Formats: sequence, C-alpha cells, structure tokens
Amino acid sequence: MIFKMGTRGDFEELRLTQKVIKELHERLDEMDNARFVAAMKRQRLAAKAGGEAYHVADGEIKMRVDPYFYHRWGQRLGYECWSDKQFVDEILRDNPETRVKSRSRKIQVGWAPSDPRFHKEYDAA
Repeated sequence: MIFKMGTRGDFEELRLTQKVIKELHERLDEMDNARFVAAMKRQRLAAKAGGEAYHVADGEIKMRVDPYFYHRWGQRLGYECWSDKQFVDEILRDNPETRVKSRSRKIQVGWAPSDPRFHKEYDAA
C-alpha cells in the first residue's frame, strides 16, 4: 500500500498498525509465559517422579531437561551450548530438578566392604 505523507488517514492507519503490532507482542509474551510455566510444572513433576536412570551405551545420564528449555537455550545461545561442560554445570547448579541419579545395570557380586579375612596389621616396632 502506498501512502501520501501528511494525510490524516495515513497517520490513523499507522497508529492502528502500531497498536496491532503491540497487541501481537503482548499476546506472544503471554503465550510464552504460559509455556514457561507449563514447562516448569512438567520439570518439577518429572523430578518428583524419581529422577533415576540407568547408564546408556554412550555413558551416564546426568540430567533431563524439558524440551521447552532445551530449545529456548538452544535458540538463544546456539545448540552447541549443550555440549559445553560449564554451561551444563551451571544448569545443574541453578536447576536441581533437572539432575538425575544414574546407575549401572550391572550387578556386582562377591565383594563385601569389610571382609574380616583380609586386613593389615602393623608391628609396633
């Protein structure tokens, strides 16, 4: 649409456009806030359900992050941030509900922490 500068209708339409843009931004902020609150609820429910996992082929599982937070940080900082040890340590420190207890599937048999048959005695001399 081509406007002639200075006409009253042009300024009214511009104000209307600005109001629409402002309203859209407010609604998007409200929607994002609602998604954030829902993601926090899911994260806390997952932590209450028992944050425990078995080791996988690649190693141990340290944390579980809701997809909302994963993508939010990935879009802000770049998805390589999840490979950065310092970033992951900060997430674990600031969000303890993401931490998962990881354990092995292997069963250890035949070892007792205090076996009386094996002990050391030192001579007093």
